[in-house]
Amino acid sequence: MLLDLANLAGYIGSAMSCAPFCIESIMITRIFRVSVPKSLHHEFEKNFLSVSVPYVKAQPGFISVVVGKPTSWEPEEYVMISVWDSEADVAAFAGKNWNRAVIPQGMEKYVSKCWVHHYENFD
Repeated sequence: MLLDLANLAGYIGSAMSCAPFCIESIMITRIFRVSVPKSLHHEFEKNFLSVSVPYVKAQPGFISVVVGKPTSWEPEEYVMISVWDSEADVAAFAGKNWNRAVIPQGMEKYVSKCWVHHYENFD
């Protein structure tokens, strides 16, 4: 049996770079929602942008982040939507039970309630 290197090179070039020898990682979108009393909004916003966002951005596997502030529909709720390279990266950031919120030290005083949701990204 002869090995057709030209066809093999074409196959390798069109396939996943490590397939079938590795497990494809699936990007994860993490949605963190937090309810903050109106009386703390100004102070929270300053610290959310200067403490929490940089903390998340510094983590291995972090890809992007979008933050949002309250609207008339949710007057006390803020959101941080982050995208991660893999589930393993989220777990490295948030711990074994990565479905829980990660609140940097000093930020817990603003939290009335919070929620965390995760989604696998479509390719």
